[in-house]
Amino acid sequence: MKKKLTEEQIRSLAGEPQSRSLAVSFNKEEDVDKENMTIWMTVSSDVPYRRSFGYESLVHSKEAVDLSRVKAGAAYRDSHDGDQLAVSIGHKFVKDGDVNKLKLGLKFSKHNPRAVMVFNETVDEIRKNCSIRYNIMEMVLAKETEEDYYYDVTKWELIHAATVPDPADYQVGFGRNADATNPEKLLELIRQAHNPELKLQLITNNKGENMPPSENNAGTEEVAVQIKNARDAESKRIREIRKVARDFQSEVGPNVDLDKEATLYEEDPDKTADQFKNLVLSKIKEKAATQTPLGNADEADEKDLRDYSIINAINASILVKSGTNPDRLSREYKTEIGLSKMIAEKTGRPARGIYIPNQVLKQQRDMVTTGQGAHFIATDLLSGQLIEPLRNKMVTTRMGATYLEGLSGDVSIPKLTGSATFSWRSTETTTITDTTPTTGSLSLTPKFGSAAVDISDALLVQSSPDVEALIKKDINLVKAIGIDLAAIHGTGSGGQPTGLAGTAGIGSVDISSMNWAAAVEFESDIDSGNAMEGALNFVTTPTVRGTLKSRAKEEGYPNYIVNENNMMNGYPVMTSNQITADNILFGNWEHLIIAEWGLTDLIVDPYTGARSGLIQLTIKVMIDIGVRYAAAFSKGANFT
Repeated sequence: MKKKLTEEQIRSLAGEPQSRSLAVSFNKEEDVDKENMTIWMTVSSDVPYRRSFGYESLVHSKEAVDLSRVKAGAAYRDSHDGDQLAVSIGHKFVKDGDVNKLKLGLKFSKHNPRAVMVFNETVDEIRKNCSIRYNIMEMVLAKETEEDYYYDVTKWELIHAATVPDPADYQVGFGRNADATNPEKLLELIRQAHNPELKLQLITNNKGENMPPSENNAGTEEVAVQIKNARDAESKRIREIRKVARDFQSEVGPNVDLDKEATLYEEDPDKTADQFKNLVLSKIKEKAATQTPLGNADEADEKDLRDYSIINAINASILVKSGTNPDRLSREYKTEIGLSKMIAEKTGRPARGIYIPNQVLKQQRDMVTTGQGAHFIATDLLSGQLIEPLRNKMVTTRMGATYLEGLSGDVSIPKLTGSATFSWRSTETTTITDTTPTTGSLSLTPKFGSAAVDISDALLVQSSPDVEALIKKDINLVKAIGIDLAAIHGTGSGGQPTGLAGTAGIGSVDISSMNWAAAVEFESDIDSGNAMEGALNFVTTPTVRGTLKSRAKEEGYPNYIVNENNMMNGYPVMTSNQITADNILFGNWEHLIIAEWGLTDLIVDPYTGARSGLIQLTIKVMIDIGVRYAAAFSKGANFT
């Protein structure tokens, strides 16, 4: 059922930025300059674009388009809410048959690995789609048919363009599939997507018997309103699912077709948009868990990993620092230098020292008793020297924080920022109030951290696996301490991520005179945010937990706020010396996201501590911290 927009509704569109996605188009020979990393790319056209109110066409002319932001170097972004990848260096209005188009000249950053990757994938036609964000300034009704209204946007402002998964404007280049190159078929697919066949509830006749709508009076006002409400609700559900599929395709990778998954969800009326968001998050986690991280050696290098010696890596770094050409180092260091070069080539980021493959730091090197590695075997090996994974040393991950490893670019994680609401209708024919949930994303970008470990130069003459294990354990421990502290108390300034305690929107409990009521209030805080399902834990300092183990719930009774099993109000109470002295934190820890980009750069300084027989090892890592739902956490301070 079509409905014409009122002037008020048109004005409201002008108050909110719009977006439309499309397939990019360019001529490789004429529009691409690989040396200077520039592309002249078609980003929009005047092809009618399906909206909920009809079809919208952006008029493409110098008079209609406000290009002031483009002239000032409007950004080309990594998704609409992502980081800047390129700047605009110019624009052109072009005509392709009956279609008017806008081309932007984009210059990509050579110093941003993500920008380099997107440029290369765009030129190689791996990334085929982009989207523009724009403001509507004037819109008029251009045409009316029996089925739809067609509006011309006669004045609009281009804000920026962004790389996205799905196209919607087939005229701007190659589409998602062969069908999208057929304009008539594409329009038919659009109509089907926005006007699905609906399963309506059976209506009772005057005898109380169920009757299909086709056997009832389908022309009555009641049935018409029911059909409209059902179509509106279904259209809203599909729009939300499609938006999530478009926005997060790049995050789940090429092996997952979110468009196909979205179609399956659309066809099942019992599937909600929230369920689809949860599916997408699970796919992002699966990708992080299964892909070869940037800082990993490839599987083909398994033998090199068995032969890898961190002591050799340190000695090789010292020789290089003293002026030895890496290519002329003895065969003894070939494995360590070779793997570092491989990681540098894979990431496009040269090491300041020497890269250590992630696998070396995460587990004890496999021991061999024959072949090249045999001389490393010590007679007595202690099981306690096995290297534990980094996350086992961190209180945040032991409490259930989500740890994403092996990331290769900025990450966006879908989240719900506002809920839909249930409403009542005064009569059967009253229109349902539209209460679309507000969605957003948690953006994670690398923050650069470092820490130093001093070791004795006498250790470097050892070849015992115990010495290897000791050095790895020290490196892992210092990483764990730094990441844990950032996850909880990161300041968000000076290059640090923002930690949980400093995240806006988390709950607050008064613990200045901590009692049983305050312990229960933590739970109530999280419950009111509908976040009680998941990894629920308290964390505080050993001193605070010890105090609460001797503080009675009620004076005169031997029941304590924290019991002998370190439980408070039914939830585990963990401790960390990195918690601020008077703080208690409680929450659903799976909503704390720790992201690691998987590069460990080891810089060796044999000079600063030389008089004391010490060698300083500095490790550099890339980490970010994010809270998916602030309402899932609560904090108490000023404990007494």
